[in-house]
Amino acid sequence: ANEENKKMAEEQHHNMIEGLVEGTSNLANFMKDKEVVACEKAFNLRIDLPFAILYDGCEYHSIYIIGSIDFIVKDKDGNLHVIDFKSGKTLFKPKKLKENLQLKIYSLVVDQIYGRLPKSTQYYFTRFDEFQSVLPLGKVENERIVEYYKNGKIKQQGALTQEVYDELINIFHRQYTIGKYPSNPTPLCS
Repeated sequence: ANEENKKMAEEQHHNMIEGLVEGTSNLANFMKDKEVVACEKAFNLRIDLPFAILYDGCEYHSIYIIGSIDFIVKDKDGNLHVIDFKSGKTLFKPKKLKENLQLKIYSLVVDQIYGRLPKSTQYYFTRFDEFQSVLPLGKVENERIVEYYKNGKIKQQGALTQEVYDELINIFHRQYTIGKYPSNPTPLCS
């Protein structure tokens, strides 16, 4: 299965590059008026905690999320856009798209590094040449992005940066004080 996954990834990568070069893919269309700011941008996001973590006999009051952002681009107006490449066999279901913290964390990182939140955050599924957008974060209530149904009722709301920090702190609190936080690792996790 490992060889099969490697071959599939190579094929998807080839198709993605071919679509970019020929200008025929959704990714190429998205990139037409943008310049690349960063690829695989490494980060260390510090989260200060309102409680102590005891680890190996030492007390800690902060935790770091370490990772890298696949792609950051800038449009002609200077707005930043974050893209995370996905090679999975299916698109995300709406619930996962709404609840997943990955692009929200990347938004916090972009704000920390570049001093502003991204204008858009998207997953790009290489297998399907399709984007799935996640509502971008706002810093204050009047910057919160809201999508409405045709009847005027709220369909969904984007989060605020403080809400994401609070959610992360809550996760870490459950993980380190209760000791049993469920994880669902995939074979891609190291």
